[in-house]
Order: sequence, then structure tokens, then C-alpha cells
Amino acid sequence: IFTVTQAKEFGNLKKDKLVPKSYSHAGPDTEKPEPSSFSPANGAINVSVNTTLVVTFNEPIQSTGLNQFVQIRRVSDDETVRSFAMNDPEIAVIDGVTLTLTPNFPLLEGIEYYVVFPGNAVEDIAGNDYDGFVSSSEWRFTTGDFTPPTLISTSPANGATGVANDTPIILTFSEPVQPTSINNNFIRIRRSSNHFAFHQIEPEDAQVTIDGNVVTIVPTGGIIASLEDEVGVYIGWSSTAFEDLAGNYFSGLFSATDYQFTVDNGGPSVTSFVSPADLETNVAPDANITIEYSELLIKGTGNVTIKRNNTIVLETIDINSSQITISGNQLTIDPTDPIYHGSPVSVAIDAGALVDALGNASSALLFNDLNFTIRPAYEQTSLSPADVSTDVAIDEPIVMT
Repeated sequence: IFTVTQAKEFGNLKKDKLVPKSYSHAGPDTEKPEPSSFSPANGAINVSVNTTLVVTFNEPIQSTGLNQFVQIRRVSDDETVRSFAMNDPEIAVIDGVTLTLTPNFPLLEGIEYYVVFPGNAVEDIAGNDYDGFVSSSEWRFTTGDFTPPTLISTSPANGATGVANDTPIILTFSEPVQPTSINNNFIRIRRSSNHFAFHQIEPEDAQVTIDGNVVTIVPTGGIIASLEDEVGVYIGWSSTAFEDLAGNYFSGLFSATDYQFTVDNGGPSVTSFVSPADLETNVAPDANITIEYSELLIKGTGNVTIKRNNTIVLETIDINSSQITISGNQLTIDPTDPIYHGSPVSVAIDAGALVDALGNASSALLFNDLNFTIRPAYEQTSLSPADVSTDVAIDEPIVMT
């Protein structure tokens, strides 16, 4: 800046009067433009994946017209993920002191990025270039996680049948989860048929463990509080029971069909006395005894006991004896010796002598459950004289065949 002082007033020249005047004039602008702010701010977190990049300078700027590119790079591996051509006014929008860059598609969630701004990309009105920067610490930010977790697998599988009552329920999510801080959220295990709740468990309860993205539920006393053989159940909870580490809620399970399976909590039960039938008479003394059950059988531990007149033990057979055979869901007993002719017979089987594939034990077959009668050693076929005959001679012989 320089100053000029006028010694005389032009147009009114008087020797005895000086009228001094000063004029100031700025010299050439040699100061380079500098950013005064960034958006997102340096070090910002939870930044939208659709963010624009805005740089505000300390003076008006313009493009240099050179083929320079501003880049967004990933901090973890310095990979360039977005590039903006500064000589394209559709991409690099300059409005006075503000430069706005808009990515043509979203960034990824939960990623830390930094911006590289080359020198000679923009200049001030006087033509002074901005020096730019390449350091990863000059302008960096981290995008947020805005996607809620999803349920990617379950065990037991949705729709599974024959699930053991003590089976842990394992839920695998798409990302690590945690219980929310919202009260009155419950995991409910309900009966499918009438929606009765066997369990109502808080996510923070000891019955629930969380390891990263895996939630394991081990209900106290088993999945169902019932000894029923086949019970359909479903699992449900509200949309504020679990969240990811960024606070995005899992949508929850509400419908009886969202996650359901069938629990097998009962042991094999008798469905039919195949042979002999209960209360059957005239049974052959050497007949085998065949009983049909509700499911496939496996030998457990216990005995089969055969009694005569419901008091006298004729034979006790270990369930694992070769006299006991299993074919699918049928049990066949082969007594050692023929049973006495004309005897009423009853059969008992110990509880747990048979189990199903899940290890559920059968209940006991009691002596009054299966009863039959062995036919006599002989059978009367004719009488002479015939029964209730009349006019029979007093000396006629009586013949029984």
C-alpha cells in the first residue's frame, strides 16, 4: 500500500493555501486461499453415507481449470473410493467461498475415510492457487451404522420338528447385538395352538447369553413346561429388545410363523396292542407279544415282566435281552416257555425301558394295561348226549369228544 499527498488544490490555486489529501491503493494480491471449515468436520463420526463434501474458504475461489481430482480414500488401506473432477462444474460446485462436492453414490457404513485435495485445483480471484493437502489426518471422518441387524439363522431351524425340550435356542444376527436399555422387553416362548406363554424372559436374564452376533437362550426347565409329546411353539419379542452396537433396533419377531418349531418332550407311548389284543381270549400259549408305540423305539434300561393271574411272576426279561426285538415303532416279546393253558396273563414294562431318538423315556406299562387269556390245553368239540337232550335212555353212555 502506498500514499500520495497532494500539495495544492487543483482548480483553486492559491499560493498561501495548501490542501493536503491522501490516497491509498492496495498492491497485488499474493495471499493463497485457505479453508476456514470442512463439512463433515475433521474427525466427525456417524456421518451420513450420502454426505456431500463442503469446503469453506477464507475468500472467494474459482476452478483453475486444470484436470485435478479431489479424492475420498479409505483409511484402512488408502484405497480411493470416490474421485471428483475439479474442472467439471456439475461435480465441483463453487459458490463464492464455498466448494461443494457430491458423491454419485453412497459411501459404505461404519468406514473411516479421509480426503486428498490436490494443489492447483482451486485458486482465488487473483489467481493464487490453493496448496491442497494429501495427509490422511487433514480431513477425515467416519460414516455411521444406520442399518438395523437382521436374523440370518436359527437353531432349531424355523419349522423344525422333533426338537428335544432341552435344546438351546441359538439366534445368529448379521452383526453384533446387545440388549436395549428399554424396560419391559421380553423374549416369549409360546404354544402355537393357543399362544400360551411357557416362558417370558428379559434379554438381560441369565437364561440369555450374547457373544458378538450370537444370542443363546437356555430356558429354565426346558423350552416347554409340559410333558406333552409334540408341542408346536414359536418365539417372539418386540422391536426394542435387541439392537446393534450403533443403537439400531432389530425389527423383532411377532407372528406365530416368524420362528416356530415343534418340541418332542414325551417318550414313546403305546398306540396299539397288536397281538394279543387287550382282553383277548384263546391266545396260543407260545404266542409272541407285539406292542406298537407312537414313535421309533430304542432300548433303554428296565425289564418286561409277565404274570399269571396278576400275582405269580412267570418271567422277568431284561429289555436288552435277545427275547426283546424292536422293528421301527413295534416291540416284540418272545417268552422263554409257553404260558400255562387257560391262564389269565398280564404284561408290565418298566418306565424308561424304551426311549425315543431324543432320549425321552417311555412311561411304565402297568399290569392292568394289557391282559389276555391263554386257551386251554384241550377243547371240547362234542357231547353225547347233546347238551340239554331229553328222553335219554338210562343206560346210554356219555361220550365227550
